[in-house]
Amino acid sequence: MDALFGSNALAGPVGKEVERATDEMLLGPDWSINLDLVDMVKSRTDGPKSVCLAVRKRIKDGSPKQALLALTVIETCVKNCSFNVHNEVAQKEFMTVMCEVARGSKGREAQTQAPALIQQW
Repeated sequence: MDALFGSNALAGPVGKEVERATDEMLLGPDWSINLDLVDMVKSRTDGPKSVCLAVRKRIKDGSPKQALLALTVIETCVKNCSFNVHNEVAQKEFMTVMCEVARGSKGREAQTQAPALIQQW
């Protein structure tokens, strides 16, 4: 899975949509993109895994603003998609990144949001 995480996480259609949803130029979450992403994740068998890989990459490699937008993306997917997204979010690799954010690696806002999301899940 980590081989996919490196180079291909943002390459597919879901990854491209995550890139759009976490664009540095956005002032805040773009709900139309986020909801389009939810529809895409629901309609694809690889959707849950793809969105979690792309979000994880964006959180880990992106700016604090991109990480915060990525947290909103994954929160939206968890709340609006099947339990398959829940299963992917619960994987060790994803939770490791969430714990790094909760320790403050991506700024104060993300540091506050990450543990709140973990607790919700």
